[in-house]
Amino acid sequence: MKNGELANAMQETLIACLDEADKILGKYFRDEFSVNIKKDRSYVTEVDIKVEQTLKRIIREAYPKHGIIGEEE
Repeated sequence: MKNGELANAMQETLIACLDEADKILGKYFRDEFSVNIKKDRSYVTEVDIKVEQTLKRIIREAYPKHGIIGEEE
């Protein structure tokens, strides 16, 4: 894959991530959601976790050999 093709593929993946995150965040906007405290005593919402899981899924589908580090899980 040439650099331009790679950049286009990465851009498509980024847009897919943004679109899916927007759908999830829009669903919970001005609505109630659960909030938990993580081991490090920081807060995490169910929305944070859903967005992270979705982004990981999209990235894994596009780049199955890539490692992903997330903050919430």
